[in-house]
Amino acid sequence: MNTADEIERARRGALILCGGGSRRMGRDKASLPFGDETMLARVMRLVAESVPREQIVLVAAADQHLPPLPWAATIIRDRAADQGPLPALVDGLAALPTNVAAAFVTACDVPLLEPAFVGALFAALESGIDAAVPRDGERLYPLNAVYRPSCAATLRAYRDGGRSSLQGALRSPGMRLKELPVEQLRRVDPELRTLLSCNTPEEYQAALALLSNDDRGV
Repeated sequence: MNTADEIERARRGALILCGGGSRRMGRDKASLPFGDETMLARVMRLVAESVPREQIVLVAAADQHLPPLPWAATIIRDRAADQGPLPALVDGLAALPTNVAAAFVTACDVPLLEPAFVGALFAALESGIDAAVPRDGERLYPLNAVYRPSCAATLRAYRDGGRSSLQGALRSPGMRLKELPVEQLRRVDPELRTLLSCNTPEEYQAALALLSNDDRGV
């Protein structure tokens, strides 16, 4: 890594949202085993391949008990229960270290995340852009995207207007998006595994099967 790359990396941060209700899964997703790690620990480790680990912030529910972590990460607590990820994103962006110029935002339930995917999103965040967000047709993937902390004010204004849709917030006036068609991201993540979230027991078992196949070289 040359000096310019080191400087760019030093200005990166990340948010990992852990506080969802896990209603479809039926148990806390952050604590689910995945290989020899918990799902949260694995996501932290993979994100840290692209972001300094001391600049990774976890956003957990107010009363959530997190599993043992691979390092002493910064943890903030979501003050708005059952309001979706928008309040957690707003508070998380505000909690990042002041030197962070851009932050990758994800959830704790994407254990097949590809670090190269994260790097591609950071590379896509040009000057004058608030967020680089994958898009599949009309669908945005706001929880596998890169944001500038400065856009927190726009997102907060949307939230304070009594609205909770993160998709809607990204489409609101004042947000300058760069939408990346997912097909373009296959060059760094051919199977788009980064976008495979484990929301149900069936999705969790499917992700474990993929991990097992990888381990066997299938």
